Amino acid sequence: MFGQKPRGLLMYDAKGYVSMQIELDGKTIDGMSNWSHFGKYKVDPDGGTVTHEIGGSTRQRERGGFVLLFVTLDGKRLTLGLLPDQVDGEIRLRTLAWERID
Repeated sequence: MFGQKPRGLLMYDAKGYVSMQIELDGKTIDGMSNWSHFGKYKVDPDGGTVTHEIGGSTRQRERGGFVLLFVTLDGKRLTLGLLPDQVDGEIRLRTLAWERID
């Protein structure tokens, strides 16, 4: 979905705000070569999820909506899993892996 080597930045702050930017590699989403959104977030540690409440996005259909993501943390690697989606008649599981930089 994002190409072979997408690059990006994901930031969560202590006050509950999130900002995400992804520069796509040879792909487009809604005709754009990047995808970003910002807003508030809530973590459900018992359910292993984080919900992004989208305040603004490069994707108009996301604005004002919510994105539920499954979370795993392994050392410096944070993996966010999107809900299963049907693409071309197949069920696909999509994940975004982020590595912490110091």
